[in-house]
Amino acid sequence: MSRSRRKTPIFGITTATSERKDKQHWHRRWRLRERMALRKLNLQQLDAHMSVDRKLAGNVWAMAKDGRQYWPVHQQARWAAIWARKQNQDPEAVAALQKHLMRRIMAK
Repeated sequence: MSRSRRKTPIFGITTATSERKDKQHWHRRWRLRERMALRKLNLQQLDAHMSVDRKLAGNVWAMAKDGRQYWPVHQQARWAAIWARKQNQDPEAVAALQKHLMRRIMAK
């Protein structure tokens, strides 16, 4: 997986590195509500059971990421070039840093 790359340059709008904890909490709440709903039913009602509404378990707007954004590759390259030029004056170092930044941005 070290050579895997992002096929579509869409990124979350966030300073958080991951939504993993938020998703874990959400799934725990949802499973708890589902278990409680199933316990209330008797054996004859199990076939007619409708799953608990996912929106009742939590709010997606309260999670760490706040939506997604498309960042075209040409804008990424322009940003990497500007950033690399700010860091170094040597053309070879600038090119190497720009290449490194592009790989880091597009990595999964």
